[in-house]
Formats: sequence, C-alpha cells, structure tokens
Amino acid sequence: MDKDPMKRPTSKEVYEQLHDWKIILDKKLEELNEEEIKIKNKFSDADKIIPTLSIITQKNQDSRLNTLEVLNNLETELNSCLFSFDIMQD
Repeated sequence: MDKDPMKRPTSKEVYEQLHDWKIILDKKLEELNEEEIKIKNKFSDADKIIPTLSIITQKNQDSRLNTLEVLNNLETELNSCLFSFDIMQD
C-alpha cells in the first residue's frame, strides 16, 4: 500500500476488485479463462497456507474463515457502506 493516500485505490475500486474476485471464485473451473484460473488458484493456495501461519492457534483453528467467506463478508459490508454513502449523496 502506498504511503500517499492519493495514490491508494478508492473504496469503490477495492469493492469492484473484490466483487470481480468473488465472481471468479463462484464460477466452475471450466467456465474460467486462463487468467481467471490463475486468480482462483492463488486464492486456493492462500486457503492452504493460512492455517499454517503462526497467528492461528490450535484453539481457534476451527473458527478460521476461508478466503471466500472473507470476501462474502467484505462484499456485504461494502454494499452497506456504499448504500449509506449513496443515500447521503442524494
């Protein structure tokens, strides 16, 4: 992430990227193009690595979220924020 806030993506850009990734993750492998397959594989790899990170203890290992759950939660939160922002703009 850039130190300069003006060079960082907007919340809308972040939302759109997360939404694009969620669409890719929801598709079946045979529906994906080569680039989308690479993206889906990276998320799959991350899901395998996350449980091995030292910040995850045995005690809370069963409650960890996988990448798709995180994206779903983020999408819900961002939709709520964007909806609230739209209302404020009207």
